Amino acid sequence: MDQQQTFNALLDKSKEYFSEDYKFPRKKLLTSLIYLDEALSMNFKCNKSSISEAYFLRGKLRLRLHNLEKSIEDFNMAIKTDENNFLFFKYRGMAKSFLNKLKEAIEDYDYAIKLNPNDPELFIFKGHTENDLGNFSTAINNFDNAIKKLKTAREDSIIPEILKLFSITNYKRNLINNTYFN
Repeated sequence: MDQQQTFNALLDKSKEYFSEDYKFPRKKLLTSLIYLDEALSMNFKCNKSSISEAYFLRGKLRLRLHNLEKSIEDFNMAIKTDENNFLFFKYRGMAKSFLNKLKEAIEDYDYAIKLNPNDPELFIFKGHTENDLGNFSTAINNFDNAIKKLKTAREDSIIPEILKLFSITNYKRNLINNTYFN
C-alpha cells in the first residue's frame, strides 16, 4: 500500500468514528482524532484535497472537543491547501467566535459569504456575532438575509429550515425589542 492509500484508509477509518451528532460518545471522537493525527503525520506526499479534508475534519473534531486554538490551527492548514472552500472559513469563524475573537470571526464569515452567498447559516452565525459586538442593526440585517435564504430552501429540507426560520424570527423580534425599548 502506498502513502496515499494508507492516508486515505486512515482518513476513512477516522470518519467511522466521527459524527455530527452532539450526543455522540467522546471516546469515539477521540478515536477518530487518533486516526487523523496518524494520517496527517504522513501528509507530505498526499494529494491536497485529501490533506485539506483531513485538516478540516480534525478541526471540526477539536472544535467539538472544545480545543479551540488547535481547531483554528487545523482550519488554517485546510485553508492553506484550499482557500476556496467556504466551510473552512465558516468553521474557523465559529471557533474564533467561541474564543470571543468576534471581529476575526466576522472576517471569516464575510469571506465564507463571498464564497457561498446562499448558505443561510453563515448569515445566522454572523448575525449572532454582530449582536455580541453590539451591532444590532447589522445583526438584524444578517438575520433578514438568513430568512430570505431559508425561504428559498429546497423542499426536501423544508422542516429543519422552517424551524431555523422560526428561531431566527423570534431571536430577531427579541433583539429589536431590546434595542428599541430599553
